[in-house]
Amino acid sequence: MDNVSVTVNPYIGLNGHMENRRFFPADTEEEYNASGRFNAEQIMEGYRKRSNRPIDTIVDVGCGNLRIGRFMAGNCKSYVGLDISPAVVESAGKVIGAYGLTNASLAAMGEFKGENMADLVICFQVVQHNPAGAQIEIMEKIRQLLKLGAWACIHLPKLENKPDYVNYDTCMCFTRPQVEEFGGHFDRFEFEEQTLLPGWDDYYLWVQKEA
Repeated sequence: MDNVSVTVNPYIGLNGHMENRRFFPADTEEEYNASGRFNAEQIMEGYRKRSNRPIDTIVDVGCGNLRIGRFMAGNCKSYVGLDISPAVVESAGKVIGAYGLTNASLAAMGEFKGENMADLVICFQVVQHNPAGAQIEIMEKIRQLLKLGAWACIHLPKLENKPDYVNYDTCMCFTRPQVEEFGGHFDRFEFEEQTLLPGWDDYYLWVQKEA
């Protein structure tokens, strides 16, 4: 199963009504929000283990409709959400006001040219939906976004723990050597095994662009 190849990112051409289940399998809005808060708390705990630098800017690569971003925005002066789909960016823009995210902005990934700007980059439930070449482009994008000395947290589904997670059309999981290979695109990397949600034990790859 580690050889499963994704050929098309299903989110590129996404349009129409953006219900939450397009982004995460939750039955209620309360459950959906709780999952985002839980993951945001995991990220911040991991960040504080590695850095005591204040966070001016967080960039969320693959922000979706802000499941995690709405909770991350309170940890920084500026939150920037990026997504491959302009339709998703438009949908996310409709909830910014509802969640009181006065420091948030959004942009389509392909149009955003920021460099050396982020104190923290997050990338959750994104890499596995992309073909191999695009996965490397995501790593390069994250490196480009990071300030010197800054960290990124990249979520990668773990093949060893749950082979039944793999959807052959839209998603792949990763082995430990594959995660280490992704980490090799950065100056320093560490990874943890974390529970994205109960039953979803995955890799959280922490990478740094050193000063």
